[in-house]
Amino acid sequence: MQTPSSFHDVTVPGIGRITYAQAGSGPPVLLLHGLGATHAIWRLNIPALAQDHTVYAPDLPGHGDSASPKLPYTLNFGVRFAAAFMDAAGLDKVALVGSSMGGLLALATAVRHPQRIQALALADPAGLGRELARPMRLASVPLIGPILAALEMRFRPGLLPSLFHHPDRIDPDMAAEINRMASAPGIRSTALNVLRHGVSLGGLKPSLVQLDGLRHLSCPVFIVWGAEDRIIPVAHTQLARQAMPSAQVHVLPECSHLPFIEKPQAFNSLLTNFLGEVRLRQAAAVPAPPRQERQVL
Repeated sequence: MQTPSSFHDVTVPGIGRITYAQAGSGPPVLLLHGLGATHAIWRLNIPALAQDHTVYAPDLPGHGDSASPKLPYTLNFGVRFAAAFMDAAGLDKVALVGSSMGGLLALATAVRHPQRIQALALADPAGLGRELARPMRLASVPLIGPILAALEMRFRPGLLPSLFHHPDRIDPDMAAEINRMASAPGIRSTALNVLRHGVSLGGLKPSLVQLDGLRHLSCPVFIVWGAEDRIIPVAHTQLARQAMPSAQVHVLPECSHLPFIEKPQAFNSLLTNFLGEVRLRQAAAVPAPPRQERQVL
């Protein structure tokens, strides 16, 4: 039985109204989608997570039904948003899950606010190396970038084949939702805003690579990657393993940039098992209450 989502708005100071989906009950899990997406990208995952957790899935600023403040969409802005959303939603500490650029945001938030992160889970995240797909690098060039990226995309097979190894096997409703997201009003300006502040022709800007921060995290870390990712190379998993040998790293075969959509059953199983292990370890670490001596009469 699927747990239905309810939809809410919350005002985040300095940003505006943020729309989010909420489902389930239990320890909080916060989902951060990638560039150009909305909370709906997690539609195949929220029901599984909501069996044992309260799931929060916001539309990030400039996406979906959330506010689009006229601000530079830098990584610092994104981290401030993540912390401010937690405050506005009344969340003290969460298991944080991020995909692609949302993975970079999740990782940077964990690095800067470690006391608020119970566990960190990343799906094909940016931030572990500089390499990115060429259209994203071209789009970052001021003025002519969008033209260069559009010309590049004319010689590529389309949006879904760039995101999925087997686009013909994707849930039809989800495929339609992804195409709708990509054509939503204002999403092009949001994407260019993000790319111009975080990406150059050489790839992700060096200052945004988070390997040193990952190395010093104390929370449990889970990373899953599609073996055929055409957006961010799977070779970044090796960099993650070197920086944090204790991290759980999984590579899914015949899968590209969005494993939680292309392989939802495998992704959900791996992530829920990870979160279950985290809960067990943390419960075992909580000292038992003092034993009361019983007086024998």
